[in-house]
Amino acid sequence: MRRADLAAFERIYDDTFAGIYRFCARRLLSDPDSVPDAVADIYATAWRRVDQLLGADDPVRWLYGVARRTLANRYRAQARRGRLDGRLRRTRLAAVPDPGDTIGRRDDVTALRDALTTLDPVDREIVIMASWDQLAHTEIAAVTGLSVDAVRSRLFRARRTLKAHIGEPARDEGAAADTHTANQRDGRGPDDGGT
Repeated sequence: MRRADLAAFERIYDDTFAGIYRFCARRLLSDPDSVPDAVADIYATAWRRVDQLLGADDPVRWLYGVARRTLANRYRAQARRGRLDGRLRRTRLAAVPDPGDTIGRRDDVTALRDALTTLDPVDREIVIMASWDQLAHTEIAAVTGLSVDAVRSRLFRARRTLKAHIGEPARDEGAAADTHTANQRDGRGPDDGGT
């Protein structure tokens, strides 16, 4: 590696480290301890492919693309581990109730995180890049490889899905009883007192 390439890499590293770190931290909310490892993987890839990094039209955008793909690989690995954990848990703990089922309310952060997991991974990335990273549609399109129109459309649909998911009341026995009482009060139940 030439000394000029090393200096250029160091400049890019210094200029992008905080942003890449935040980019990873926002996407690894459920596993904040893995953020430094993810960031290290991203810069290790950039180092191995330094010619591509320095030859890119926009090295920062190229680096965010590497970050996105690195995190996607982590999500897939985590999903595989989750499926395996689920199978193990079902076989060993089938009769033990989950204490999380008794919790009636979730805080806003948990509700948002749960809602984000319902989205397609690409749509989730688009929402995060637009909302948290404050990237423009053209920048998101460049990172994801989608057209600007596709980004706009997917962002609109994803936000609509999130609103619907977060706005839905929790389905529990108390809510079912309240619905039954309201139906009776409105004359829709079997005991409406006159029908």
